[in-house]
Amino acid sequence: MEIYRWRPRGRVLDYACNHVFGVRHVLSQLPATRTNFGDELGPLIVKLMLERLNISPALSSRLSPRPTFFSIGSVLPLVRNGDHVWGTGHLGGSDDLRPNLKNLNVHATRGPLSREILERKGLNLCEPTFGDPGVLTALLLPIEAYRSNPNPKSILIPHIDDSLPSSLPPEFQVVSANSPVRQVICAIAQAEVVVTSSLHAKIIADAFGTPSVIYKGRTTTKFKFDDYALGAGQDELPFEHDAGKALNQAPYVPKSSGRVARDLLTAFPRTIWN
Repeated sequence: MEIYRWRPRGRVLDYACNHVFGVRHVLSQLPATRTNFGDELGPLIVKLMLERLNISPALSSRLSPRPTFFSIGSVLPLVRNGDHVWGTGHLGGSDDLRPNLKNLNVHATRGPLSREILERKGLNLCEPTFGDPGVLTALLLPIEAYRSNPNPKSILIPHIDDSLPSSLPPEFQVVSANSPVRQVICAIAQAEVVVTSSLHAKIIADAFGTPSVIYKGRTTTKFKFDDYALGAGQDELPFEHDAGKALNQAPYVPKSSGRVARDLLTAFPRTIWN
């Protein structure tokens, strides 16, 4: 079974990786020249979940491209009949889903806004479970492994589509969203404050209890932040208009994500891997 991850590629490869049956599964295994840590987080979390449950997927399951397992990301428009959804979300803006989508195995959605889009499609859904699997990061990769920095800094993590502000206060350090996923997790876990236009930088910060400020980037949609917040039992999150203003704002101190983590652990479909 393919564990889906989105990767930024050229137009032709991007289309093949996301839309062409069979070919997508092959191309998704190729090394990427450029990655986004938030999209690499999904396969990592699923791998760690399988290890936690002592599940080794059968060879036939690993080789087969169908069904596909979707976890982290705003990629609901890419799901197909028979796929599995565990914490996946939508970008918002429109209800675009595959026109022939009729049956989907929905174990959890990122939040109620994404679930409403599936409901409007007329899909038969089980009882709602909400949460982005990124909230499990601190549980599956314990915080003790990261709290090694005695002098934590404030960090800025722009979304991969965003540029840096023209000036940066000396107490801030820039972390690239193209950095390896474990490196970004480590930086967030050790940070004093995280300022970001990346949803998954925000979610990882919440998982580790790191205060954060979010701002609107070039392609950022408030929908996915609100979807996550409502699914996590938080209020809709305030957005700063740009990074410059966000750097000077008081950070949001996250609520505990323990309930959401427990719900996601319970909803993980452990029986589908063999």
